Amino acid sequence: MHSKPPCRFAGTAASLLLSICAAAQCDPAPQPGIGVPSPRGYVVAMTSWDPDGPGPLGPGLVAAGQLTFESSLQAALGIWDGTRWEPLGTPPADRATALAVFQGRLVAAFPGLIAAYDGTTWQTLGTLSGGLALVRAFTIFQGHLVVGGNFAQVNGVTAHNIAQWTGAAWGALGTGVTGDVRALAVHTIQPTLGSGLYVGGSLSAAGGTTVHGLASWDGTTWRMVARLHGNVHCLATRIGTSALNSYLFVGGDFGYVGQAPQILATPGVARLQPTTNTWSAMGTTFHGHTVRSLLVRGTGISSYEVVAGATPTSFIAHRWNGTTWNAVGAATSTGETAAALTVYGGQYAAGTGLGPSRFDGTSWATIAPPTPGLAGLVTAVLDHDGEMLAGGTRLALAGVPMHGIMRGSGADWRPMGNGVAGPTGTVHALARLTNGDVVAAGDFTVAGGGVGNRIARWTGQQWSPLGSGTDGTVRVLLPLPGGGFVAGGDFVTAGGVAVQHIARWTNGTWAPLGNGTDAPVHALALLPDGNIVAGGDFTLAGGLVNVVNHIARWDGTSWLSLGGGTNAPVRDLAVLPDGGLVVSGPFATAGGIAAAGVARWSGGTWTTPYQSWSSPMEDVVVLPNGDHVFRVSSLVLRWRNGVVTNVATAIQGVPHCLHPARNGDLLVGGDFLGCAPATVAHGVVRLDAPCAPRAMPSGTGCSSSVGPVATTALQLPWLGGTYRARTTGIAPTGSAFDLLGLQPASLPLALVHPSGAGCQVLVADPVAQLLQQQNGTVTVQHAIPNDPVLLGATLHDQVVQLEMNSGSLTRISSSNGLRLTIGIF
Repeated sequence: MHSKPPCRFAGTAASLLLSICAAAQCDPAPQPGIGVPSPRGYVVAMTSWDPDGPGPLGPGLVAAGQLTFESSLQAALGIWDGTRWEPLGTPPADRATALAVFQGRLVAAFPGLIAAYDGTTWQTLGTLSGGLALVRAFTIFQGHLVVGGNFAQVNGVTAHNIAQWTGAAWGALGTGVTGDVRALAVHTIQPTLGSGLYVGGSLSAAGGTTVHGLASWDGTTWRMVARLHGNVHCLATRIGTSALNSYLFVGGDFGYVGQAPQILATPGVARLQPTTNTWSAMGTTFHGHTVRSLLVRGTGISSYEVVAGATPTSFIAHRWNGTTWNAVGAATSTGETAAALTVYGGQYAAGTGLGPSRFDGTSWATIAPPTPGLAGLVTAVLDHDGEMLAGGTRLALAGVPMHGIMRGSGADWRPMGNGVAGPTGTVHALARLTNGDVVAAGDFTVAGGGVGNRIARWTGQQWSPLGSGTDGTVRVLLPLPGGGFVAGGDFVTAGGVAVQHIARWTNGTWAPLGNGTDAPVHALALLPDGNIVAGGDFTLAGGLVNVVNHIARWDGTSWLSLGGGTNAPVRDLAVLPDGGLVVSGPFATAGGIAAAGVARWSGGTWTTPYQSWSSPMEDVVVLPNGDHVFRVSSLVLRWRNGVVTNVATAIQGVPHCLHPARNGDLLVGGDFLGCAPATVAHGVVRLDAPCAPRAMPSGTGCSSSVGPVATTALQLPWLGGTYRARTTGIAPTGSAFDLLGLQPASLPLALVHPSGAGCQVLVADPVAQLLQQQNGTVTVQHAIPNDPVLLGATLHDQVVQLEMNSGSLTRISSSNGLRLTIGIF
């Protein structure tokens, strides 16, 4: 897994580990999941962009504006690769106003700023101030990125409504222009004649020169191009085989070009031949309409076509045949018109108020993946038999209802039977019981087509009720090691029994925990001593005089306060490896001390070793090595020894639930489009631990006098955690020894005693530890130091048993081995 120089173990298990030399980069990596559905919403700009440049990926179609991906989540941009939509990292805002490609990066404008995306991260290029602080258009002129819009400064540089970025610094174009800039275009003529930047909008002056909607800049001087009686909204160029068949096309809401007596009627669109400064009309189709977008593309060596989007019309676009304008495709009932036009994959692509569309030569259709993504909100996730379970509200995949709950991995998901339904069909909590069954709870009255009042059990094949369920929403579940579980929520009865917001299900019956609480329970945790801790909205637990303030401990007989509790509700609880408790929620104090939404309860006292966040913590997960993972607003943060890092740096949206998988992965559910660069994972994502620990069987065991001796891992060897394993088949008169070492071996035990025929010692140069058995079982336990140098180290573990009678060895046996790899999240 990781390369390291050879090392040798000596001394105790802890000292053995100190000689390992290994290191690795182990940042969590999101795994691909459910695809992103087709975006809806207003598209203002479209362009082609190749995320990996000369790499194997082809160019994608980027749509920008204010989009919604079949959920409540808004996004500024999405990219289509020909088969699916993907988010583009986490843009700095949920609305974009313009697009360009500059020096290989995608550049986008957002309210108040301009940023570039390299396929991995967004980088702010400049911040805008003055006016509306908006950019509406980009182009490349003389090797620089030119931006136009409504602003007074970029990064503190005065630049009235137009500026240029060299790739290193911002600069002005003379003294700029007066009025909104809405369109930019560069017309390259023959080299001897130079080239010009054309700027359109609601312009009245450029560089101190009076203009009328359109101006030009040659790199030094501003000039008026013509008197347009109205505003310019779009520009496009056609560079032909010579200066005389190269043109600038202008679209907007103007009706005339020129000044009496040479006024040319050309409503909404006109053509300029810049070399001769000659204007030509392009029909009268758009009289009274505004041309919002223009697309010009060559159809041959000397031929071209012009496509325009104009409002108000009932057609997405019109095409110019040299004489008249003809509609492209049929009329739309919605009257949507292209606000942006481009060509992708040989087809017209248009951005409208209903999202991106394409024209197949006959009709317009939404640009959609073969299998649409997930609709709804994921509010609960669970790791189960190598799959993920996801519960939520209004869940549907590819248009197929999931009825509150689904199972799968990657992009392969399916419903769980008939799911749940009514009143909202929402699953708030999922738990796996010791027998492998899954319990789902929330706000529903039907499960699998039968009665399932807010809680039901999935046996692997079907849903079954748990008594008569509860009379209110169940919000949290806590499985118990001896079987059964505890449920908390808004309910006051369970199975017809008065339980007051918290109840225990054991052996087919519901039972209260004392007198319960006076308000809903939102969080549950099981302490190492078997006590149950509950957190929530309540202030009383166990009766009218027992004030606990949002958190209390049930010792099997009565409810007890935890140091005065918190001053506001508790939303989540997690138990630390040392038996302490992490508590999170929208509270400001715990036990009377400042806590800022998260605190630790340990040894009968409250402490606050954590920094504060502006948003309350709704989830907390404790990893095996003691690190904490929190959900704070749109962030998933890891706390390690006082240092906080974001483990999901590019979730585009809001996570709503966290769950740790046994193999070290972290499951995240919520309302988001994706996570990390180029990773599609809509609504649910698995954050893979690339340096996860492993415990792989090695060799075979043999039998003692009572049966086979077998070792299985209970807790994997996490860095900073505790490795545990259980061995069965220990005889009443047996003495079991754990053998731990660096190298494997194959030493026949028959060399020690004849009864050892077929048994082997599988660990070379081991450190031995005598184990205490209980009912034919022994438990192995080793603390793994929290030292990164140990990451990726390999250990070998085995149990050997000696059976004695009157001081004499009567039998020797051994278990299978375990090959251990130390890992980290």
